[in-house]
Amino acid sequence: MAFNEFYRLVGEVTIPEEKREELNDYVLKLLDRSGLRKIKKVKIGDLDTEVAERVKRNKSGKILFDYSIYENYVRGVSSYDTETCTLEVNEPGFNEMGLAMLMVMTLLESYSITPCYVAREKKLIDINTSGLTKELRNIRKR
Repeated sequence: MAFNEFYRLVGEVTIPEEKREELNDYVLKLLDRSGLRKIKKVKIGDLDTEVAERVKRNKSGKILFDYSIYENYVRGVSSYDTETCTLEVNEPGFNEMGLAMLMVMTLLESYSITPCYVAREKKLIDINTSGLTKELRNIRKR
């Protein structure tokens, strides 16, 4: 089962304009601290190689990531759009990257002025100390 079929935001996410920069700063820090990076091809002398670059906004306002330093695993490119505050996840897995995506979705839920909720298998997750802690513990078992 794909992550976006298992965990997803249900409802409409509406982030007020005046809160977007604050939210975007938190998302950027969260992605960075969670060890998510973007693989970049570079040339050093006559050697072509790849490096894991820290996440940052590109010219179009998107934050791209495809590598987890903690999992040492490259995935398809996922993104967070700082203009629309939308998360597009491509093959996140259920380890560190999956946990980071759940945390971003929880941030989006907390900043939204319209009802939206993080759901697991079409059931809303209780975002309280015991409910979320149980979900985070269970995600490692998958």
